[in-house]
Amino acid sequence: SPISSAMSQGTNTQTIPAKGPFELKIEADKDTEVTVRADANRVFEGTIKTGENHIFTAIDHFEISAHDAGAVRLELNGKVLAPIGPPGRVGKVTLTRNTVKGPGGRN
Repeated sequence: SPISSAMSQGTNTQTIPAKGPFELKIEADKDTEVTVRADANRVFEGTIKTGENHIFTAIDHFEISAHDAGAVRLELNGKVLAPIGPPGRVGKVTLTRNTVKGPGGRN
């Protein structure tokens, strides 16, 4: 049936639903001040301490700024992202669903 074939095609590729929330995980290698906006809402503003991790969800995009860009590690839907800036410098990044897809939108 068409329904089962569509489902089986979806199981072996990691696709992110076009709608619905996606997830950001932030870990800190050392204490740093971080601000996180999910869509239009500020969902976190404060210090993330060494070894802590925080998880946020958004529908459209995240904006993250960190006092020490090298101290934070970001994962978007389980995919580890590149550092948002050099250690000891302020870093800022906007993440969308497309950030996960990699170059050219293909894996």
